[in-house]
Amino acid sequence: MAAKSLDKKVPETPEQKEMRELKKQVADLKKIVQSTTANQMPIQYIQQPDNGIPLNKQVKVMSLCPNKLNLSTEKGGKGHHYGFERFGETKKISYGDIVAIGENHRNFKEAGFYIILDDAIVEEEGLTDIYAKILNKEKIERILANEEDAMTLFQSANPKQQKIVVDMIVAKLVAGEYVDQNLVNAIDRFNNPKGDKNISGIADRFRTVEEIKNFEE
Repeated sequence: MAAKSLDKKVPETPEQKEMRELKKQVADLKKIVQSTTANQMPIQYIQQPDNGIPLNKQVKVMSLCPNKLNLSTEKGGKGHHYGFERFGETKKISYGDIVAIGENHRNFKEAGFYIILDDAIVEEEGLTDIYAKILNKEKIERILANEEDAMTLFQSANPKQQKIVVDMIVAKLVAGEYVDQNLVNAIDRFNNPKGDKNISGIADRFRTVEEIKNFEE
C-alpha cells in the first residue's frame, strides 16, 4: 500500500496572512513611488537650478512698449500669460517664467520691449551686453523731453528701440502733446542723413496718421 504524501500544505495563521498582505502593499507602494519619482525628475531638476536662484523668486519686469504688450511662457499665448497695458508698467514674474518668456519671445527680449529689473538675473541670463544697448524708462523719457543728452541716448539704442521712441513721438503729436521740433528734426536727420525723399520722417508719419483719422471721421 502506497504511503500517503506528507507534503501537505499547512494553513496560514492569521498573523502570517496579515504579514503577507502587508508585504504586498509595501511592494505596490514602492512601485508607485518609483513611477512618480521617475515622472517628476525633470521638474525636480528645474526647481533646483545650478545657479542657486529659486525658480519661484519673484522678479520685477517692466514694459517699455508704448502699446499693449503680451508675454507668455509658451508659443501661441499658451502657458502663463502676462499682459502689460502701458509704457513703464511693472509686474512681478517668477524667475522660472522669466526664463520661459525669454525663450518664447527672444526677439522681444533682445529688442528691449521689456526689461528685467534685477541685476543678478540680467547677469545670469547673459543679458548684460544686450542691456548695454537698451534704454530704460528714465532714458526714454529724457529723449522725449529733449534733454541735453537726448540724441546721444537715442543713437546708443538698438534700431528696434529707436523705432519705439519714434512711435512714441508720433503718438504724442497725434494726441496733441508738446514735442520739441528740434528733437524731431535731429532724429529725422539721423535716420535719413542723405535726405532721401522716399524715407518718411516723423512729420510725414504724423501727417499720414492725421489724414487717416480725418478720413475715418
